[in-house]
Amino acid sequence: MAMCPACNGLISSMRACDGCGQSLKIYGRIYDYQDDYSAYEEYDLTNETKSPTQENGCPHYVGCEACRSSYIYIFMES
Repeated sequence: MAMCPACNGLISSMRACDGCGQSLKIYGRIYDYQDDYSAYEEYDLTNETKSPTQENGCPHYVGCEACRSSYIYIFMES
């Protein structure tokens, strides 16, 4: 089974922000923000809705607290 480093707490911050150079913070999987109960669903249920471009990755919202920029970053599962 593939494992996402962000979902499993192996990393808490990542590369620098394109706008200001500060470290980006990981806010969670994009699937957890789809509706009121999606954060409480089983991981495998929300993982089944992946698009073909996300086949080996886990998309997360990441953002910069300094300049308020936000991005979607796909972490490769290993």
